[in-house]
Amino acid sequence: MTAIGKFLAVLNLFVGIGLATWSVSVFANRLPWYDPLPPAETIHPGHKPANFAYLREELDKHVRAAQAASLLWTQQRQRFEQLEQFRNSRLRGYEEWIGFAKNGNPRDNGIGFYEPVYDPATGLLDLTPPSPTVRRTPILGVDNRPLRGADTLQDQYIRDANELIKLARQIDELRNRFRDLSTEILQTEDRLRRMVEIRDSVQAELFYLMDAQWDVYELRETALRRQRQLSQRLAELRPNP
Repeated sequence: MTAIGKFLAVLNLFVGIGLATWSVSVFANRLPWYDPLPPAETIHPGHKPANFAYLREELDKHVRAAQAASLLWTQQRQRFEQLEQFRNSRLRGYEEWIGFAKNGNPRDNGIGFYEPVYDPATGLLDLTPPSPTVRRTPILGVDNRPLRGADTLQDQYIRDANELIKLARQIDELRNRFRDLSTEILQTEDRLRRMVEIRDSVQAELFYLMDAQWDVYELRETALRRQRQLSQRLAELRPNP
């Protein structure tokens, strides 16, 4: 064997020994990926074993947590849908009662307001509308009559206000007529007073002429003419029967 052959044989020997040593070292210091999961008491706090068994257990835990979360989410969603349906039903109930408060209940003589009734199970307002089987106590006004819908009360208020305006105008017209009649009465009284004064003066003169005795014919004729004139004037001033 030549020197080169011997060198190559020795080199192959050292390379084989090195590879064997490296293989043994790698096998001895390999990561425990396929080892079984060690007991929990042998695991130090905060240390996580690096093997597939531990990862499988962690994965199972997360799967179970996800399943529990999914089940809880499903239950909460069903609960949420039930609450939404309950909310929508109560919203419709409130809308109906608000309609009663505005326009009155057409099925109960237009009554708009009732005494509140609470559900003992939930503590919420009982929104069941009044019916022949469900009686509600109406709220009474100052006139001891059930309160009607707010809009109907407003319409009635507008009608009453318009009626008051009409009555106020009629009162003003009657006051003007009363003032005119008062003025006319005062004027009539003043005319009557003057007529009475004239009548008294004429009667006094008539009585004087009737009692006087005249010796002269002319004076007698004059007195007679004056008597006739005064009698005619007095007849004109006397009120008609």
